[in-house]
Amino acid sequence: MAKVSLVNSAKELALFFKEGLLRFHDTGTVCATSHWAARALTNPLRQMRAPQRILEVGPGTGSVTIKILQDMIPGDSLTVCEINPRFMEALKKRLATNPDYIALEDDVSFFEGPVQGLPEDGLPYDVIVCALPFSNFSITTVQEIFEKLHSMSHDETVMTYYEYIGLRKMGQLVSTPERRNRLTELDKFFDEKHERELIMHKRVWLNFLPIHVHTLRFGTN
Repeated sequence: MAKVSLVNSAKELALFFKEGLLRFHDTGTVCATSHWAARALTNPLRQMRAPQRILEVGPGTGSVTIKILQDMIPGDSLTVCEINPRFMEALKKRLATNPDYIALEDDVSFFEGPVQGLPEDGLPYDVIVCALPFSNFSITTVQEIFEKLHSMSHDETVMTYYEYIGLRKMGQLVSTPERRNRLTELDKFFDEKHERELIMHKRVWLNFLPIHVHTLRFGTN
């Protein structure tokens, strides 16, 4: 059993590395999120709380999804949104043997495509866990994503997302003028968003690469 688990882990690592190279714009990394990063991203789910609707955006091969499932309580529901079909296939295969998923399967749904296309069923999400590489996107795309997330939220919705420590600042120093301008626009967008909505900030050093995990509350603006 341990040997099978190691083989599966090696396959997931190889897939992530391959997709990270081929689709770095969408993936933003060549390595899955660490256990410590996953725990920080899912921190809102371990508070004293009522059942919640949870949205995970950009699960990759499922490092954070597994932690979400561990922290779910009766009455919770989870929607998983992934744009990469190979990641989605690998994720479903991984979850098929996961005992937490097997117990909660009826409360988990999947959407393959960009989050901007996620159907809205009229019921807002309470917690959003996001692992999208915002630094790779245009300011227009980032604005569209957050407009979509806000449209599926309420005043108390909490969102977590991460960014690599110092990556945008470093990019502004060594990039082309066009990329520097894009990163400057993103800096302004997130600085303004954090001023209105940031409620918690945590550094996670045990990840490839180290990250900031930001927690926003949409109703604080």
